[in-house]
Amino acid sequence: MHPLALVLLGLIVVVPMAVLVVHALGLHYHASSDLALIELRVRDIGTAHSPLVGPYSRFNWNHPGPLLFATLALPYRAFGADGPALLGASALVNGLFLVGATLLLWRRGGVAGAALGLVVLMALTRALGGEVLQSAWNPYMIVMPSLVLVLVLWCIACGDAFLLPVAVGVASWVVQTHLGTAPLAAVAIVVATAVIGVAATRGRVLRPVRLALVAIAVGVVMWIPPIIDATHAHGGNLGALWRYWSASHPDVTGWSRAARIVGAQLAIPAPWMAGPEQLNPFGGGGLDPSWRVPWTLLLLGVAVVVARRRRDQPAWSLGLVALGLAVVAWVATAQVVGEPYPYVVLWTWLVGAVAWLAIGWTCMGVLRSAGTAPAIRRIGFVVCALSAMVLATAATADTIGAPLVSDAGQLVGGVQAATVAAARRLPSPILVESAPSFDSGSVTTGILLALDHAGLRAGRTRQYEWQVGAGHVVTRAQARSRVVVAVNKEIERYDHDAHYEVIAAYDQLSRRDRAFAERTRAAIPTTGGLAAVQRWTGRHPRLWKRFTGLEKRGDRAVVYRFRDVAR
Repeated sequence: MHPLALVLLGLIVVVPMAVLVVHALGLHYHASSDLALIELRVRDIGTAHSPLVGPYSRFNWNHPGPLLFATLALPYRAFGADGPALLGASALVNGLFLVGATLLLWRRGGVAGAALGLVVLMALTRALGGEVLQSAWNPYMIVMPSLVLVLVLWCIACGDAFLLPVAVGVASWVVQTHLGTAPLAAVAIVVATAVIGVAATRGRVLRPVRLALVAIAVGVVMWIPPIIDATHAHGGNLGALWRYWSASHPDVTGWSRAARIVGAQLAIPAPWMAGPEQLNPFGGGGLDPSWRVPWTLLLLGVAVVVARRRRDQPAWSLGLVALGLAVVAWVATAQVVGEPYPYVVLWTWLVGAVAWLAIGWTCMGVLRSAGTAPAIRRIGFVVCALSAMVLATAATADTIGAPLVSDAGQLVGGVQAATVAAARRLPSPILVESAPSFDSGSVTTGILLALDHAGLRAGRTRQYEWQVGAGHVVTRAQARSRVVVAVNKEIERYDHDAHYEVIAAYDQLSRRDRAFAERTRAAIPTTGGLAAVQRWTGRHPRLWKRFTGLEKRGDRAVVYRFRDVAR
Protein backbone atom coordinates (compact mmCIF):
# COMPACT_ATOMS: atom_id res chain seq x y z
CA MET A 1 0.00 0.00 0.00
CA HIS A 2 2.73 2.45 0.91
CA PRO A 3 4.45 2.91 -2.51
CA LEU A 4 1.16 3.40 -4.34
CA ALA A 5 -0.15 5.60 -1.57
CA LEU A 6 2.93 7.82 -1.74
CA VAL A 7 2.55 8.12 -5.50
CA LEU A 8 -1.11 9.10 -5.08
CA LEU A 9 -0.29 11.73 -2.47
CA GLY A 10 2.51 13.07 -4.63
CA LEU A 11 0.16 13.42 -7.58
CA ILE A 12 -2.40 15.27 -5.43
CA VAL A 13 0.24 17.90 -4.70
CA VAL A 14 2.22 18.00 -7.93
CA VAL A 15 -0.49 17.79 -10.58
CA PRO A 16 -2.57 20.83 -9.48
CA MET A 17 0.53 22.98 -9.05
CA ALA A 18 1.84 21.86 -12.45
CA VAL A 19 -1.50 22.83 -13.97
CA LEU A 20 -1.26 26.25 -12.29
CA VAL A 21 2.21 26.78 -13.75
CA VAL A 22 1.12 25.78 -17.25
CA HIS A 23 -2.02 27.91 -16.95
CA ALA A 24 0.03 30.93 -15.85
CA LEU A 25 2.43 30.56 -18.76
CA GLY A 26 -0.49 30.57 -21.18
CA LEU A 27 -2.00 33.83 -19.95
CA HIS A 28 -1.83 37.04 -21.95
CA TYR A 29 -0.56 39.09 -19.04
CA HIS A 30 1.20 42.42 -18.57
CA ALA A 31 2.45 43.28 -15.11
CA SER A 32 1.56 46.62 -13.56
CA SER A 33 1.90 48.37 -10.21
CA ASP A 34 3.71 46.30 -7.54
CA LEU A 35 4.06 43.20 -9.71
CA ALA A 36 5.80 45.25 -12.40
CA LEU A 37 8.23 46.55 -9.79
CA ILE A 38 8.89 43.02 -8.53
CA GLU A 39 9.47 41.76 -12.05
CA LEU A 40 11.83 44.68 -12.66
CA ARG A 41 13.90 43.70 -9.62
CA VAL A 42 13.84 40.01 -10.53
CA ARG A 43 15.34 41.00 -13.89
CA ASP A 44 18.12 42.82 -12.01
CA ILE A 45 19.33 39.64 -10.30
CA GLY A 46 22.80 38.75 -11.60
CA THR A 47 23.42 42.19 -13.10
CA ALA A 48 25.53 45.08 -11.87
CA HIS A 49 22.40 46.33 -10.10
CA SER A 50 21.45 43.15 -8.23
CA PRO A 51 19.16 44.24 -5.39
CA LEU A 52 20.48 44.22 -1.84
CA VAL A 53 17.06 44.89 -0.30
CA GLY A 54 13.58 43.46 -0.70
CA PRO A 55 10.30 44.74 -2.17
CA TYR A 56 9.31 48.29 -1.38
CA SER A 57 6.80 49.12 1.35
CA ARG A 58 4.12 51.81 1.39
CA PHE A 59 5.97 53.33 4.36
CA ASN A 60 8.96 54.49 2.25
CA TRP A 61 11.34 51.68 3.17
CA ASN A 62 12.06 48.25 1.74
CA HIS A 63 11.47 44.86 3.23
CA PRO A 64 14.80 43.52 4.55
CA GLY A 65 16.27 41.38 1.77
CA PRO A 66 16.19 40.21 -1.86
CA LEU A 67 15.60 36.46 -1.35
CA LEU A 68 12.21 36.67 -3.10
CA PHE A 69 13.82 38.17 -6.21
CA ALA A 70 16.66 35.64 -6.16
CA THR A 71 14.28 32.68 -5.75
CA LEU A 72 12.08 33.76 -8.65
CA ALA A 73 14.94 34.70 -10.99
CA LEU A 74 15.89 31.22 -12.27
CA PRO A 75 12.38 29.91 -13.10
CA TYR A 76 11.44 33.35 -14.43
CA ARG A 77 14.25 33.23 -16.98
CA ALA A 78 13.65 29.56 -17.75
CA PHE A 79 9.98 30.27 -18.50
CA GLY A 80 10.72 33.11 -20.94
CA ALA A 81 11.37 36.20 -18.78
CA ASP A 82 8.04 37.96 -19.38
CA GLY A 83 4.82 38.67 -17.47
CA PRO A 84 3.40 35.12 -17.67
CA ALA A 85 6.84 33.77 -16.73
CA LEU A 86 6.66 35.70 -13.45
CA LEU A 87 3.25 34.16 -12.70
CA GLY A 88 4.57 30.70 -13.59
CA ALA A 89 7.65 31.17 -11.42
CA SER A 90 5.47 32.22 -8.50
CA ALA A 91 3.22 29.18 -8.88
CA LEU A 92 6.29 26.94 -9.08
CA VAL A 93 7.86 28.38 -5.92
CA ASN A 94 4.57 28.08 -4.03
CA GLY A 95 4.28 24.51 -5.29
CA LEU A 96 7.76 23.64 -4.05
CA PHE A 97 6.97 24.99 -0.59
CA LEU A 98 3.74 22.99 -0.66
CA VAL A 99 5.72 19.86 -1.51
CA GLY A 100 8.06 20.67 1.39
CA ALA A 101 5.10 20.94 3.77
CA THR A 102 3.80 17.56 2.56
CA LEU A 103 7.19 15.92 3.11
CA LEU A 104 7.33 17.25 6.67
CA LEU A 105 3.85 15.86 7.35
CA TRP A 106 4.89 12.52 5.89
CA ARG A 107 8.00 12.44 8.08
CA ARG A 108 5.96 12.97 11.23
CA GLY A 109 2.94 10.81 10.43
CA GLY A 110 3.78 8.56 7.53
CA VAL A 111 1.31 8.06 4.71
CA ALA A 112 -1.70 8.53 6.98
CA GLY A 113 -0.32 11.78 8.35
CA ALA A 114 0.45 13.08 4.86
CA ALA A 115 -3.07 12.21 3.69
CA LEU A 116 -4.64 13.96 6.67
CA GLY A 117 -2.41 16.97 6.23
CA LEU A 118 -3.20 17.23 2.53
CA VAL A 119 -6.88 17.72 3.32
CA VAL A 120 -5.96 20.83 5.28
CA LEU A 121 -3.35 21.98 2.74
CA MET A 122 -5.69 21.60 -0.21
CA ALA A 123 -8.51 23.38 1.63
CA LEU A 124 -6.12 26.27 2.26
CA THR A 125 -4.94 26.17 -1.36
CA ARG A 126 -8.50 26.28 -2.67
CA ALA A 127 -9.37 29.26 -0.44
CA LEU A 128 -6.24 31.16 -1.49
CA GLY A 129 -6.92 30.56 -5.18
CA GLY A 130 -4.82 31.31 -8.22
CA GLU A 131 -4.76 35.06 -7.55
CA VAL A 132 -2.49 34.30 -4.59
CA LEU A 133 -0.67 31.18 -5.73
CA GLN A 134 0.25 32.63 -9.14
CA SER A 135 1.16 36.08 -7.85
CA ALA A 136 4.69 37.22 -7.05
CA TRP A 137 3.36 39.92 -4.70
CA ASN A 138 5.35 39.55 -1.49
CA PRO A 139 2.37 39.56 0.95
CA TYR A 140 1.04 36.57 -0.99
CA MET A 141 4.37 34.79 -1.39
CA ILE A 142 4.93 34.44 2.38
CA VAL A 143 1.89 32.27 3.10
CA MET A 144 3.21 28.85 2.03
CA PRO A 145 6.78 29.46 3.31
CA SER A 146 5.36 30.54 6.69
CA LEU A 147 3.42 27.27 6.84
CA VAL A 148 6.64 25.36 6.15
CA LEU A 149 8.37 27.30 8.95
CA VAL A 150 5.63 26.32 11.41
CA LEU A 151 5.87 22.65 10.40
CA VAL A 152 9.68 22.72 10.65
CA LEU A 153 9.36 24.07 14.20
CA TRP A 154 6.97 21.25 15.01
CA CYS A 155 9.38 18.65 13.64
CA ILE A 156 12.22 20.12 15.70
CA ALA A 157 10.01 19.93 18.79
CA CYS A 158 9.52 16.24 17.97
CA GLY A 159 13.27 15.58 17.87
CA ASP A 160 14.37 16.52 14.33
CA ALA A 161 17.19 18.80 15.50
CA PHE A 162 18.95 18.51 12.14
CA LEU A 163 16.25 20.81 10.69
CA LEU A 164 17.59 23.86 12.55
CA PRO A 165 19.49 25.18 9.45
CA VAL A 166 16.28 24.74 7.44
CA ALA A 167 14.39 26.74 10.06
CA VAL A 168 16.97 29.52 9.85
CA GLY A 169 16.81 29.52 6.06
CA VAL A 170 13.00 29.61 5.82
CA ALA A 171 12.72 32.19 8.62
CA SER A 172 15.22 34.40 6.78
CA TRP A 173 13.24 33.98 3.55
CA VAL A 174 9.89 35.05 5.00
CA VAL A 175 11.31 37.99 6.97
CA GLN A 176 13.27 39.33 4.01
CA THR A 177 10.20 39.00 1.82
CA HIS A 178 7.78 40.69 4.22
CA LEU A 179 8.70 42.23 7.56
CA GLY A 180 5.25 41.45 8.94
CA THR A 181 6.39 37.87 9.53
CA ALA A 182 9.26 38.96 11.80
CA PRO A 183 7.40 38.04 15.04
CA LEU A 184 6.63 34.56 13.70
CA ALA A 185 10.19 34.02 12.45
CA ALA A 186 11.78 35.32 15.67
CA VAL A 187 9.62 33.15 17.93
CA ALA A 188 10.20 30.09 15.72
CA ILE A 189 14.00 30.45 15.85
CA VAL A 190 14.08 31.18 19.59
CA VAL A 191 11.83 28.22 20.43
CA ALA A 192 13.68 25.87 18.05
CA THR A 193 17.04 26.90 19.53
CA ALA A 194 15.76 26.45 23.09
CA VAL A 195 14.31 23.01 22.34
CA ILE A 196 17.53 21.86 20.71
CA GLY A 197 19.59 23.36 23.55
CA VAL A 198 17.64 21.39 26.16
CA ALA A 199 17.87 18.22 24.06
CA ALA A 200 21.63 18.73 23.62
CA THR A 201 22.18 18.93 27.40
CA ARG A 202 20.49 15.54 27.65
CA GLY A 203 22.67 14.03 24.95
CA ARG A 204 19.84 13.72 22.40
CA VAL A 205 21.40 15.87 19.67
CA LEU A 206 24.09 14.52 17.38
CA ARG A 207 27.07 16.91 17.04
CA PRO A 208 25.29 19.99 18.42
CA VAL A 209 28.25 22.32 17.88
CA ARG A 210 28.46 21.45 14.20
CA LEU A 211 24.69 21.85 13.88
CA ALA A 212 24.86 25.30 15.43
CA LEU A 213 27.73 26.35 13.17
CA VAL A 214 25.87 25.20 10.05
CA ALA A 215 22.73 27.09 11.13
CA ILE A 216 24.76 30.24 11.79
CA ALA A 217 26.50 29.88 8.42
CA VAL A 218 23.13 29.60 6.65
CA GLY A 219 21.90 32.73 8.38
CA VAL A 220 25.03 34.72 7.60
CA VAL A 221 25.01 33.75 3.91
CA MET A 222 21.33 34.62 3.49
CA TRP A 223 21.78 38.01 5.15
CA ILE A 224 24.92 39.11 3.28
CA PRO A 225 23.06 41.45 0.84
CA PRO A 226 21.16 43.38 3.57
CA ILE A 227 24.36 43.60 5.63
CA ILE A 228 26.22 45.08 2.64
CA ASP A 229 23.41 47.58 2.15
CA ALA A 230 23.63 48.52 5.82
CA THR A 231 27.15 49.87 5.19
CA HIS A 232 25.60 52.75 3.24
CA ALA A 233 24.86 56.10 4.82
CA HIS A 234 22.67 56.07 7.94
CA GLY A 235 22.70 52.27 8.08
CA GLY A 236 21.02 51.77 4.71
CA ASN A 237 17.63 50.11 4.61
CA LEU A 238 18.14 48.23 7.89
CA GLY A 239 18.82 51.58 9.53
CA ALA A 240 15.60 52.96 8.05
CA LEU A 241 13.70 49.94 9.34
CA TRP A 242 15.11 50.37 12.81
CA ARG A 243 14.21 54.07 12.92
CA TYR A 244 10.70 53.35 11.69
CA TRP A 245 9.87 50.48 14.05
CA SER A 246 11.52 52.05 17.09
CA ALA A 247 9.32 55.13 16.64
CA SER A 248 5.88 55.46 18.17
CA HIS A 249 2.90 54.76 15.90
CA PRO A 250 -0.51 55.70 17.35
CA ASP A 251 -2.52 54.34 14.40
CA VAL A 252 -2.02 50.61 14.97
CA THR A 253 -4.70 47.93 14.66
CA GLY A 254 -4.98 47.38 18.41
CA TRP A 255 -5.63 44.32 20.52
CA SER A 256 -9.41 44.13 20.19
CA ARG A 257 -9.56 44.47 16.42
CA ALA A 258 -6.60 42.10 16.03
CA ALA A 259 -8.40 39.52 18.20
CA ARG A 260 -11.43 39.74 15.90
CA ILE A 261 -9.27 39.36 12.79
CA VAL A 262 -7.32 36.36 14.06
CA GLY A 263 -10.36 34.93 15.83
CA ALA A 264 -12.19 34.79 12.51
CA GLN A 265 -9.73 32.07 11.45
CA LEU A 266 -10.80 29.99 14.47
CA ALA A 267 -14.50 30.24 13.72
CA ILE A 268 -16.57 27.78 11.67
CA PRO A 269 -16.57 28.40 8.76
CA ALA A 270 -13.38 30.43 8.60
CA PRO A 271 -11.89 32.54 5.78
CA TRP A 272 -9.04 30.05 5.34
CA MET A 273 -11.70 27.48 4.42
CA ALA A 274 -14.12 29.60 2.42
CA GLY A 275 -12.18 32.51 0.96
CA PRO A 276 -11.57 36.23 1.58
CA GLU A 277 -12.96 38.08 4.60
CA GLN A 278 -15.65 40.73 4.43
CA LEU A 279 -14.11 44.18 3.99
CA ASN A 280 -15.00 47.21 6.05
CA PRO A 281 -16.11 49.75 3.39
CA PHE A 282 -15.69 52.66 5.81
CA GLY A 283 -12.17 51.79 6.94
CA GLY A 284 -10.18 52.25 3.76
CA GLY A 285 -10.50 48.59 2.88
CA GLY A 286 -9.08 47.26 6.16
CA LEU A 287 -10.50 44.24 7.93
CA ASP A 288 -12.86 44.79 10.83
CA PRO A 289 -14.88 41.59 11.36
CA SER A 290 -17.42 41.14 14.12
CA TRP A 291 -16.84 38.87 17.10
CA ARG A 292 -17.38 35.19 16.31
CA VAL A 293 -17.36 32.13 18.52
CA PRO A 294 -13.88 30.49 18.25
CA TRP A 295 -15.17 26.91 18.07
CA THR A 296 -11.88 25.74 16.58
CA LEU A 297 -9.95 27.14 19.55
CA LEU A 298 -12.19 25.25 21.94
CA LEU A 299 -11.67 22.00 20.02
CA LEU A 300 -7.94 22.68 19.89
CA GLY A 301 -7.84 23.07 23.68
CA VAL A 302 -9.59 19.71 24.07
CA ALA A 303 -7.17 18.12 21.59
CA VAL A 304 -4.13 19.42 23.52
CA VAL A 305 -5.49 18.01 26.79
CA VAL A 306 -6.29 14.64 25.22
CA ALA A 307 -2.88 14.41 23.53
CA ARG A 308 -1.12 15.30 26.79
CA ARG A 309 -2.99 12.70 28.80
CA ARG A 310 -2.29 10.08 26.17
CA ARG A 311 1.37 11.14 26.05
CA ASP A 312 1.06 11.55 22.29
CA GLN A 313 4.09 13.80 21.96
CA PRO A 314 3.73 14.68 18.23
CA ALA A 315 0.04 15.61 18.59
CA TRP A 316 0.68 17.50 21.84
CA SER A 317 3.60 19.42 20.32
CA LEU A 318 1.55 20.33 17.25
CA GLY A 319 -1.27 21.54 19.47
CA LEU A 320 1.10 23.79 21.41
CA VAL A 321 2.57 25.10 18.15
CA ALA A 322 -0.95 25.91 16.94
CA LEU A 323 -1.77 27.76 20.17
CA GLY A 324 1.54 29.64 20.00
CA LEU A 325 0.89 30.57 16.37
CA ALA A 326 -2.48 32.06 17.34
CA VAL A 327 -0.85 34.21 20.03
CA VAL A 328 1.97 35.35 17.72
CA ALA A 329 -0.52 36.20 14.96
CA TRP A 330 -2.62 38.20 17.42
CA VAL A 331 0.38 40.19 18.68
CA ALA A 332 1.71 40.80 15.16
CA THR A 333 -1.69 41.90 13.84
CA ALA A 334 -2.25 44.23 16.78
CA GLN A 335 0.93 46.10 15.85
CA VAL A 336 0.09 46.60 12.17
CA VAL A 337 0.47 50.29 11.38
CA GLY A 338 -2.45 51.84 9.51
CA GLU A 339 -5.34 49.83 8.14
CA PRO A 340 -4.99 46.02 8.44
CA TYR A 341 -5.64 45.37 4.76
CA PRO A 342 -6.51 41.76 3.88
CA TYR A 343 -3.20 41.23 2.08
CA VAL A 344 -1.20 42.40 5.13
CA VAL A 345 -2.69 39.76 7.44
CA LEU A 346 -3.26 37.02 4.88
CA TRP A 347 -0.59 34.85 6.51
CA THR A 348 -2.77 34.64 9.65
CA TRP A 349 -4.98 32.22 7.73
CA LEU A 350 -2.42 29.66 8.89
CA VAL A 351 -3.77 29.98 12.43
CA GLY A 352 -6.95 28.12 11.53
CA ALA A 353 -5.26 25.68 9.17
CA VAL A 354 -2.64 24.58 11.72
CA ALA A 355 -5.26 24.38 14.47
CA TRP A 356 -7.35 21.94 12.45
CA LEU A 357 -4.24 19.99 11.54
CA ALA A 358 -3.50 19.58 15.27
CA ILE A 359 -7.07 18.52 15.99
CA GLY A 360 -6.95 15.95 13.20
CA TRP A 361 -3.54 14.69 14.34
CA THR A 362 -4.89 14.04 17.83
CA CYS A 363 -7.89 12.19 16.44
CA MET A 364 -5.57 10.08 14.26
CA GLY A 365 -3.51 9.17 17.33
CA VAL A 366 -6.61 8.14 19.26
CA LEU A 367 -7.75 5.85 16.43
CA ARG A 368 -4.30 4.30 16.15
CA SER A 369 -4.04 3.57 19.86
CA ALA A 370 -7.52 2.07 19.92
CA GLY A 371 -6.32 -0.75 17.71
CA THR A 372 -8.48 0.19 14.76
CA ALA A 373 -8.69 -2.58 12.18
CA PRO A 374 -6.40 -2.23 9.14
CA ALA A 375 -9.43 -2.13 6.85
CA ILE A 376 -10.83 0.88 8.72
CA ARG A 377 -7.44 2.62 8.58
CA ARG A 378 -7.33 2.04 4.83
CA ILE A 379 -10.82 3.50 4.48
CA GLY A 380 -9.70 6.53 6.46
CA PHE A 381 -6.72 6.99 4.17
CA VAL A 382 -8.92 6.72 1.07
CA VAL A 383 -11.40 9.25 2.47
CA CYS A 384 -8.60 11.73 3.26
CA ALA A 385 -6.93 11.21 -0.10
CA LEU A 386 -10.18 11.63 -2.02
CA SER A 387 -11.08 14.74 -0.01
CA ALA A 388 -7.69 16.26 -0.76
CA MET A 389 -8.08 15.34 -4.42
CA VAL A 390 -11.51 16.97 -4.65
CA LEU A 391 -10.23 20.16 -2.98
CA ALA A 392 -7.16 20.23 -5.23
CA THR A 393 -9.34 19.81 -8.31
CA ALA A 394 -11.65 22.60 -7.14
CA ALA A 395 -8.68 24.91 -6.56
CA THR A 396 -7.33 24.18 -10.03
CA ALA A 397 -10.72 24.65 -11.70
CA ASP A 398 -11.31 27.96 -9.92
CA THR A 399 -7.95 29.26 -11.09
CA ILE A 400 -8.46 28.26 -14.71
CA GLY A 401 -11.95 29.75 -14.66
CA ALA A 402 -10.72 33.15 -13.48
CA PRO A 403 -7.67 34.32 -15.49
CA LEU A 404 -5.36 36.63 -13.56
CA VAL A 405 -5.47 39.81 -15.64
CA SER A 406 -5.96 43.14 -13.86
CA ASP A 407 -7.49 46.27 -15.40
CA ALA A 408 -4.16 48.06 -15.06
CA GLY A 409 -2.49 45.18 -16.86
CA GLN A 410 -4.95 45.57 -19.72
CA LEU A 411 -4.12 49.26 -19.95
CA VAL A 412 -0.40 48.48 -20.00
CA GLY A 413 -0.95 45.96 -22.76
CA GLY A 414 -3.03 48.47 -24.71
CA VAL A 415 -0.34 51.17 -24.85
CA GLN A 416 2.79 49.03 -24.58
CA ALA A 417 3.55 48.32 -28.24
CA ALA A 418 3.03 51.89 -29.45
CA THR A 419 4.99 53.30 -26.51
CA VAL A 420 7.97 51.02 -27.12
CA ALA A 421 7.92 51.77 -30.86
CA ALA A 422 7.92 55.52 -30.19
CA ALA A 423 10.55 55.22 -27.46
CA ARG A 424 12.95 53.49 -29.85
CA ARG A 425 13.00 56.71 -31.89
CA LEU A 426 13.66 58.93 -28.88
CA PRO A 427 17.10 59.89 -27.57
CA SER A 428 17.99 58.01 -24.40
CA PRO A 429 18.04 57.92 -21.45
CA ILE A 430 14.27 58.33 -21.16
CA LEU A 431 12.64 59.68 -18.02
CA VAL A 432 9.30 57.96 -17.36
CA GLU A 433 6.89 60.11 -15.36
CA SER A 434 3.39 59.61 -14.04
CA ALA A 435 0.37 61.81 -13.63
CA PRO A 436 -0.44 62.29 -9.94
CA SER A 437 -2.89 59.43 -9.38
CA PHE A 438 -2.64 55.86 -8.16
CA ASP A 439 -3.97 54.39 -11.43
CA SER A 440 -1.52 56.43 -13.48
CA GLY A 441 1.32 55.24 -11.28
CA SER A 442 0.24 51.60 -11.69
CA VAL A 443 0.40 51.85 -15.48
CA THR A 444 3.65 53.84 -15.35
CA THR A 445 5.49 50.98 -13.62
CA GLY A 446 4.22 48.64 -16.33
CA ILE A 447 5.52 50.99 -19.04
CA LEU A 448 8.92 51.24 -17.33
CA LEU A 449 9.06 47.44 -17.28
CA ALA A 450 8.11 47.27 -20.99
CA LEU A 451 10.92 49.66 -21.87
CA ASP A 452 13.34 47.52 -19.86
CA HIS A 453 12.17 44.45 -21.78
CA ALA A 454 12.93 46.36 -24.99
CA GLY A 455 16.49 47.04 -23.82
CA LEU A 456 15.97 50.79 -23.64
CA ARG A 457 17.66 52.98 -21.04
CA ALA A 458 14.74 54.37 -19.06
CA GLY A 459 13.97 55.16 -15.46
CA ARG A 460 12.09 57.13 -12.83
CA THR A 461 13.38 60.12 -10.90
CA ARG A 462 15.63 59.72 -7.85
CA GLN A 463 12.67 59.88 -5.46
CA TYR A 464 11.55 56.44 -6.73
CA GLU A 465 14.91 54.72 -6.32
CA TRP A 466 13.66 52.80 -3.27
CA GLN A 467 10.99 51.25 -5.52
CA VAL A 468 12.81 50.63 -8.81
CA GLY A 469 16.46 50.35 -7.75
CA ALA A 470 19.46 52.46 -8.69
CA GLY A 471 19.69 50.84 -12.14
CA HIS A 472 16.34 52.32 -13.15
CA VAL A 473 16.88 55.92 -12.11
CA VAL A 474 17.14 58.79 -14.60
CA THR A 475 17.42 62.32 -13.26
CA ARG A 476 15.99 65.37 -15.00
CA ALA A 477 19.56 66.48 -15.79
CA GLN A 478 20.40 63.12 -17.38
CA ALA A 479 17.19 62.72 -19.36
CA ARG A 480 17.28 63.39 -23.08
CA SER A 481 13.62 62.43 -23.48
CA ARG A 482 10.58 62.40 -21.20
CA VAL A 483 7.34 60.46 -21.41
CA VAL A 484 4.32 60.88 -19.15
CA VAL A 485 1.61 58.31 -18.43
CA ALA A 486 -1.92 59.45 -17.56
CA VAL A 487 -5.05 57.45 -16.79
CA ASN A 488 -8.71 58.51 -16.84
CA LYS A 489 -9.35 61.97 -15.37
CA GLU A 490 -5.64 62.82 -15.33
CA ILE A 491 -5.67 62.78 -19.15
CA GLU A 492 -7.46 66.13 -19.20
CA ARG A 493 -4.49 68.01 -17.73
CA TYR A 494 -2.28 67.07 -20.72
CA ASP A 495 -4.70 66.91 -23.66
CA HIS A 496 -4.73 70.65 -24.32
CA ASP A 497 -1.12 71.36 -23.45
CA ALA A 498 1.01 71.93 -26.55
CA HIS A 499 4.09 70.62 -24.75
CA TYR A 500 2.68 67.07 -24.73
CA GLU A 501 2.34 64.88 -27.80
CA VAL A 502 0.35 61.63 -27.72
CA ILE A 503 2.47 58.62 -28.63
CA ALA A 504 0.12 55.86 -27.43
CA ALA A 505 -3.51 55.66 -26.33
CA TYR A 506 -5.89 52.91 -25.28
CA ASP A 507 -9.57 52.99 -24.36
CA GLN A 508 -11.42 49.98 -22.99
CA LEU A 509 -14.66 51.38 -24.38
CA SER A 510 -15.70 51.57 -27.99
CA ARG A 511 -15.97 55.03 -29.58
CA ARG A 512 -19.74 54.84 -29.37
CA ASP A 513 -19.73 53.97 -25.66
CA ARG A 514 -17.10 56.59 -24.89
CA ALA A 515 -19.13 59.27 -26.68
CA PHE A 516 -22.23 58.23 -24.70
CA ALA A 517 -20.29 58.37 -21.42
CA GLU A 518 -18.96 61.85 -22.20
CA ARG A 519 -22.43 63.15 -23.18
CA THR A 520 -23.97 61.72 -20.03
CA ARG A 521 -21.24 63.13 -17.81
CA ALA A 522 -21.81 66.58 -19.35
CA ALA A 523 -25.55 66.27 -18.69
CA ILE A 524 -25.20 65.43 -15.00
CA PRO A 525 -25.77 68.60 -12.89
CA THR A 526 -22.59 70.10 -11.46
CA THR A 527 -24.44 72.59 -9.26
CA GLY A 528 -27.07 72.03 -6.63
CA GLY A 529 -25.14 69.36 -4.75
CA LEU A 530 -26.12 65.74 -4.21
CA ALA A 531 -29.83 66.50 -4.26
CA ALA A 532 -29.60 67.79 -7.83
CA VAL A 533 -27.72 64.68 -8.95
CA GLN A 534 -30.28 62.43 -7.26
CA ARG A 535 -33.14 64.24 -9.00
CA TRP A 536 -31.41 63.84 -12.36
CA THR A 537 -30.72 60.13 -11.84
CA GLY A 538 -34.31 59.62 -10.71
CA ARG A 539 -35.54 61.10 -14.01
CA HIS A 540 -33.03 59.12 -16.11
CA PRO A 541 -32.60 55.71 -14.42
CA ARG A 542 -31.66 53.83 -17.60
CA LEU A 543 -29.06 56.39 -18.63
CA TRP A 544 -27.58 56.36 -15.13
CA LYS A 545 -27.41 52.57 -15.00
CA ARG A 546 -25.64 52.38 -18.36
CA PHE A 547 -23.31 55.25 -17.47
CA THR A 548 -22.22 53.76 -14.14
CA GLY A 549 -21.66 50.38 -15.81
CA LEU A 550 -19.39 51.96 -18.42
CA GLU A 551 -17.54 53.94 -15.75
CA LYS A 552 -16.66 50.72 -13.90
CA ARG A 553 -15.08 49.05 -16.92
CA GLY A 554 -14.17 52.01 -19.09
CA ASP A 555 -10.61 52.99 -18.20
CA ARG A 556 -8.35 54.95 -20.55
CA ALA A 557 -4.59 55.36 -20.67
CA VAL A 558 -2.53 57.81 -22.71
CA VAL A 559 1.25 58.09 -22.99
CA TYR A 560 2.67 61.48 -23.95
CA ARG A 561 6.07 62.68 -25.09
CA PHE A 562 7.19 65.95 -23.56
CA ARG A 563 8.48 68.08 -26.42
CA ASP A 564 10.89 70.39 -24.58
CA VAL A 565 13.25 68.41 -22.36
CA ALA A 566 15.14 70.53 -19.86
CA ARG A 567 18.89 70.09 -20.25
